[in-house]
Amino acid sequence: MKIPKSVLLETALIIGAAVLFKVVLVLLNAQVGTSTTIDTTGLPVYSGHVTIAISNQEFRPAIIVVTAGTKVTWINHDPMAHTVTEGQDASPVLHGFNSNLLTSGQSWSYVFKAPGTYMYTCEVHPSMNARVIVKKA
Repeated sequence: MKIPKSVLLETALIIGAAVLFKVVLVLLNAQVGTSTTIDTTGLPVYSGHVTIAISNQEFRPAIIVVTAGTKVTWINHDPMAHTVTEGQDASPVLHGFNSNLLTSGQSWSYVFKAPGTYMYTCEVHPSMNARVIVKKA
């Protein structure tokens, strides 16, 4: 069965528009102030093993400071599935950490080895964003 050229062209235009829309969103987020610098004065610094709750479509706490080598475990307490994905606004970082889909009651852990600020998101819910700030041990 041969597909008409008009259908192929229309499909290509729709895909192109979707890609362009995603690029514009990424650029706008970069300009709006998605700085990874944050004042951590007064925040406790954890080490060893820390748990973050996923509840009411939020990561709790949303900002956590740990020392390098700390294991962080996320537990999904929501009735819907979530991911813990390095990135922001449901846009994953290439080669970043990724829990895959966590259903209610499931958990996932990651050990932060290098100092830095790690922003993470839920790929299913773009408004779910949080940070792990890793300090030298």
